[in-house]
Amino acid sequence: MDRLLIVFISLFSCSFVLAQPLRYEGLPNLPGSGKHVVLISGDEEYRSEEMVVQLGRILATRHGFDCTVLFAINPATGEIDPEYISNIPHLETLATADVMLVNLRFRNLPDDQMKHIDDYLKQGKPVLGIRTSTHAFAIPQDRAYARYSWDYSGEGQWNRGFGRLVLGETWITHHGSHARESTRGIIVPERRDHPIVRGVDDIFGPTNVYQIRLPLPGDSVPLVYGQVLVGMNSTDEPVVGEKNDPMMPIAWTKTYQVDDGPIGRVFTSTKGSSQDLESEDMRRLLVNAVYWLAGLEDQIPMSANVDLVGSFKTLPMGFGTHKKGMKPQDFLLSGYTDTPFIPGSTWRVHDKTRPLPQIVEPGVGDLGATPPSDAIVLFGGENLDQWIRTDGNPIEGGIENGTFDIMKTGQLQTKQEFGDFQLHIEWRTPELEEGFDRMRQGNSGVFLMGLFEIQILESNASYIYADGNAGALYGTDPPLVNPARGPLEWQSFDIFFTAPKFEGETLKALPTVTVLFNGVLVHKHRQILGATRHRDVPGPLPVMEKGPLMLQRHGSPVEFRNIWIRPL
Repeated sequence: MDRLLIVFISLFSCSFVLAQPLRYEGLPNLPGSGKHVVLISGDEEYRSEEMVVQLGRILATRHGFDCTVLFAINPATGEIDPEYISNIPHLETLATADVMLVNLRFRNLPDDQMKHIDDYLKQGKPVLGIRTSTHAFAIPQDRAYARYSWDYSGEGQWNRGFGRLVLGETWITHHGSHARESTRGIIVPERRDHPIVRGVDDIFGPTNVYQIRLPLPGDSVPLVYGQVLVGMNSTDEPVVGEKNDPMMPIAWTKTYQVDDGPIGRVFTSTKGSSQDLESEDMRRLLVNAVYWLAGLEDQIPMSANVDLVGSFKTLPMGFGTHKKGMKPQDFLLSGYTDTPFIPGSTWRVHDKTRPLPQIVEPGVGDLGATPPSDAIVLFGGENLDQWIRTDGNPIEGGIENGTFDIMKTGQLQTKQEFGDFQLHIEWRTPELEEGFDRMRQGNSGVFLMGLFEIQILESNASYIYADGNAGALYGTDPPLVNPARGPLEWQSFDIFFTAPKFEGETLKALPTVTVLFNGVLVHKHRQILGATRHRDVPGPLPVMEKGPLMLQRHGSPVEFRNIWIRPL
């Protein structure tokens, strides 16, 4: 089988030359397995650098496509910078590409990079165009590839540039009011049976409708119309009047041909910002389009799996609103595909494809809880008399301003052992370290009975696999939601634990745990299957009904305060 490379070019420019581009390897035995998708981003406004990452992850982990993702990088810093318009490295990957997705805006790339795009198009390979890619390029007239510019005024097929020739339109104007009128997608009734709209019913996004000259050129086939809404919410009513009469197409198919070369397939959508991708059916539309462009339309599922993969905290559209300081390697997926399956689950231990818990904003009032009269104060800010180091060495220092740092004290466990209990503990992770492994950012854990870990990790600004996020029952159960606060902010666990029960050496009841994380319920009477292990299923339960509380020292500073426990 020929390797199939699908390339997405998003209006976001990438200047810093990396040794290797960001790559997501497709999972085996899926329809896209053995095919290759490259996603290239470059726009200043609609957060294409976020969009191509999430779409690439979905294509790789849900459908098997190998995905390469390219960015705009500032060469002075090596950081992703969508406002740097003159460099997208690794466009040479187009040499083996079979589909190219473009999400670009006013790029002015050097000739050596443009040549890769030009060579690709001359072969008539499929193209998927997103949003501002209708005006993907703004190249001066004295340059070799000036004809790609959105406003190119020369004669012949290149009049109005790449957008008009390949995608079907160049930049005209906003049709809906920008940032005031959102868009609902309406499937063209006559195209309801087209494979690209299979399983697609409810498209909504905050980006507005673009004006398109009607009819679309050549053999263009509109698939989805854009209904202009009176506001920015999916429940808003349609605008009355000419903005919706007629409605503008926001997704269509067509073909293109460059310089009498082979004819290639195209899918264009003027939607596709990162916020638009929050719509499940918008994601499904794009995934279906990849199948269609790849010649796999007969394998498009009735309802393609487009569950989000990894973190997807979208930023609002706007100039200068991109997340600063990010590098391509920061978007690598952590986790594994070769670990054993969790007993009774369809997920593997530390499964990199497992959805991350939904992010919620915690309330206030969980911090500073004073211990009840029957509680044992394990740390009240003055001393660590209730603790010993697990390595047997004496605790020397570590306390400052009523808190202690686990890196300074060493790994600790309580002198006393506990069975059933209520525990309150407050902790905070340090400021993010540049270039530091995100799996080590504020990494610690609360081990119940010294065996069962409730994970501590910086999980607001960074992320790892779902069952390794803060609040997870490590290795088996992610928190129900992610209410983590940011670095340097105090956080709390309130843990209600029931120890395992034995008759002699026979286990009669598994341990269970309920956890409030920053006042938000993240585990409710969760059964614990066994002792916590890394990259493996839980270990055997020792015959014991009590054990010490342990605080893990795991290579990163983590501070603690206000720890108390009530044996039950």
